[in-house]
Amino acid sequence: MRHELDINLAELRRSHGVTQVDQARRMGVTQSRVSAIETAAPGSLRLSTLGSYLDALGVRAELLVRPADVERQHA
Repeated sequence: MRHELDINLAELRRSHGVTQVDQARRMGVTQSRVSAIETAAPGSLRLSTLGSYLDALGVRAELLVRPADVERQHA
């Protein structure tokens, strides 16, 4: 089974003109926590954390869920 999150959070944050310190203040966390979120290993970031991060940037995300056999048909 494949799970992917194709997003560069640091790049997204910078494109909004926001520093890690600013993002941390918006989220109510430390700058080091923002850094950890942005450099998290694939598959280790919780959706709730991602949601908080994106909310702080004023960005909306959508999650696409589809049957696994759809992926196999296109492989």
